[in-house]
Amino acid sequence: MPKIRERIMRVRVSTPDEFLGDVMGDLHARRGQVEGMQSLSTGNVYTVLAYVPETDLFNYPLDLGHMTQGRASCEMEFSHYRDSGSDDAPDNGAGVRSPLKPSPPTRSATAAAQPPADDTIDVQD
Repeated sequence: MPKIRERIMRVRVSTPDEFLGDVMGDLHARRGQVEGMQSLSTGNVYTVLAYVPETDLFNYPLDLGHMTQGRASCEMEFSHYRDSGSDDAPDNGAGVRSPLKPSPPTRSATAAAQPPADDTIDVQD
């Protein structure tokens, strides 16, 4: 079965140190892999280098501006392709079902140990 490949972008973000935690958390939430971070010569501005799937970067410059009060900037460029799910599904999708294939009905452990209930109704005159 062919694998779907997704575009991975190299993202460089320059941000004041007071927003560094927010920027790092946002990159991780977007499935980013932070490769490095360094302080610029001014001392209170950091540059973060990360690799993020392109689909997760929709509106990133706008979101970054809101998150940092317009004080951070970013550069993005294509880096490489990656098989989708290679990092996101280390268990090879175990326990994940396709939405097109319904799950079989399950019964709790106590219900499975008991025989099915009789569906007859007693009618009194």
